[in-house]
Amino acid sequence: MIDPRDEGRALDAWLQDPSWSGPDGLSRPPLAPAPRSEGFLAFACPGVEGGKALGLQASVVDAAAKAWGLVLCEADGARRLPLKAPAGHEPLVPPSSSLVVALMGLDAIGRPLDEAYVCRAELVARICGGPLGRAIDAEDLLRLAIHPDGAFKGCPRNARRFLILNKAELVDPNMARALAASIRRAYPGLRVCLANAATGDEIDAREA
Repeated sequence: MIDPRDEGRALDAWLQDPSWSGPDGLSRPPLAPAPRSEGFLAFACPGVEGGKALGLQASVVDAAAKAWGLVLCEADGARRLPLKAPAGHEPLVPPSSSLVVALMGLDAIGRPLDEAYVCRAELVARICGGPLGRAIDAEDLLRLAIHPDGAFKGCPRNARRFLILNKAELVDPNMARALAASIRRAYPGLRVCLANAATGDEIDAREA
């Protein structure tokens, strides 16, 4: 992910250790913060290359989860595109994860199924069917949400699942709500939220 310092993110601490990317992934765990009633926000990584923070080994995340009140981990990225299907080595979801959040951009609907709008478009086409270059429709998002190799690939069995359908303000609200309802029916137990992540507005969130 992009170095949060370059985005002006406010942090209480920056934790960095090159060993956190090694084969064992751990020479010392990220240190737990001193207790503070107002909270404490830190970012941990083994290093930065090309403006991007390098990923942590799962063992480091698991150790941090025991020491910190809440650990957020980006397990995969999509080059800031609205849709993606993970490759064989993706995503890197830590086994200790108790909640897995997947994000899809509703603004993909109506766009061509190609690399300009979709990360790993060929894999998305394989899951959703149809040729590359065709128009993406709402059914494609449903298929990506429920397919074993789609949005929740690698999710630990006992982890809760939460799907954010982002940029809901850019599409027809009736279509967006109908899609969310279809996903809930097809994926029992999945929580689906219609949202505008840029503003933090939650448009519609409910349990299946």
